[in-house]
Amino acid sequence: MSSRAFIRRSILVMLASAGVLSCTPKVGEQAPPPKQQEFSGTACLTEATDYIELFLKGEARDHQVAAAWGCMSTALQAFEKYVRGSSKDSYTAQEISSFIENEFIARQPDGSIHAVPPSLQAEIMKLKKIVAGGNADVITRSEIRSLITKFGHFKDISVRLNPYMKVLVKKWKPDLTREVSTSADVEHFENANRVLQEAALELGAIFEANQSSYRLDDIGVFLRELSGYLGRDWDLTTVVNRFLPLAKKLKKSLTGGREDEILSTEWRLVIVTTLRTYVQYLRYHYFVELPPNVGREQRLTSISRIVEESFSIIETLVREKTDGAVSRQEIDEIASVLTSAWPDFKFSKVMLDEIMKIKKLLFGGATDRIAASDFELARLKVSRIRDLIDILAPYAGIYSGDWAGGKNGGTEASRAEFDKAGAALDRAAQEFGGLLEVGDKDAFDLKGIVVLVKELSRLYPPEGGKGIARTLEKYFPLLQSLKNMVYGDKDALVRKAQWP
Repeated sequence: MSSRAFIRRSILVMLASAGVLSCTPKVGEQAPPPKQQEFSGTACLTEATDYIELFLKGEARDHQVAAAWGCMSTALQAFEKYVRGSSKDSYTAQEISSFIENEFIARQPDGSIHAVPPSLQAEIMKLKKIVAGGNADVITRSEIRSLITKFGHFKDISVRLNPYMKVLVKKWKPDLTREVSTSADVEHFENANRVLQEAALELGAIFEANQSSYRLDDIGVFLRELSGYLGRDWDLTTVVNRFLPLAKKLKKSLTGGREDEILSTEWRLVIVTTLRTYVQYLRYHYFVELPPNVGREQRLTSISRIVEESFSIIETLVREKTDGAVSRQEIDEIASVLTSAWPDFKFSKVMLDEIMKIKKLLFGGATDRIAASDFELARLKVSRIRDLIDILAPYAGIYSGDWAGGKNGGTEASRAEFDKAGAALDRAAQEFGGLLEVGDKDAFDLKGIVVLVKELSRLYPPEGGKGIARTLEKYFPLLQSLKNMVYGDKDALVRKAQWP
């Protein structure tokens, strides 16, 4: 089957399953065969599938997007008006499937009907329940009318998204090499973000209004059944099944409730946060990963925005929990599942111990949990941390030991550059001290930094066996001795008054 034919068949199955159904006549009246009816508007579905395909590529025009949804609404209106079945006010999945098989799905090579199996029918009806309400056994005439109304909403949302679809499907090519074009590209991206978030709120409200829940495992079941019916082996099915355990664990840990189900009251939160997270991935793709020539300023701006938004997303989710926090045990469980889903991710309890100590140093709170307020404080400090990076970044070569300006005593200009690096380090130290959340009686053990770096080097061995772990471990005693000389103590603990 060609790619075009496959896409068309997939779209037709989804369209028909959403509401192409209607078979209810007057009681006791024999329904005429569908082939004898003239369904005004259904002929446009073939063209509509082409328009939807263009939409998903970011190549459709607004009038094509509107025409596709208009065609589907007209078709549903015709179905409700003309097609009749055995029950007065509701239609079974089998009645729906029979009509779809005869009217919308191409025959198999031998001329036989490509029947929709009961297992796929069941999964489609679960999706119907989310969009139009009711139950997963039948669809009623009122639910068909509800689908027609929902299609109108979906049309409006799609037309608003259409100018930004290339951005959303990773087919956009921003020009980040010039200052003027960079500003215009950033504005276009942020407009796409705004429209997508508005759409997420609207979709969440539509789904919540139906008061229907949905099991996360059913996503994998639906994709497996649909791909099997269409005779395709989708990478998406494998990816979804691989990451579903992680999604379920994150949902429970960050929002509470059941890990295997999206409740009727959670649709808006789940859709909005999922799309906000996806936008951060797109931001990284377009403004950090993709452009080789983008300036440091633009790259830092993008990274800080990603970090700030990520903290905000997690903060929003955690506030939904009864205790408003993620426990140490939950973090362990998330990391364990993440390791299974993403083998490149390495994690250990030693690493988490030291990270939680640094979290407390920078953002306060406890070392056995991360509260929503911790994420809020972290979000508010992102811009200040970025300022520190701006101060130190111009002298990174000097700090790393890769600077060649000091050879043979250096020149007057290189010595001046070195002095500037020292002054920048002093200034950054002062600024860093103001960021810390150490209490008067709290202290941070500098040995923890050595432990963390060594553990990271063990989990992620540096190329060639080199790295800063050995260097840090070698010179740490000297660092501690200098600290003891300055402050007149005998340990590696840094107290609040000593940080500045």
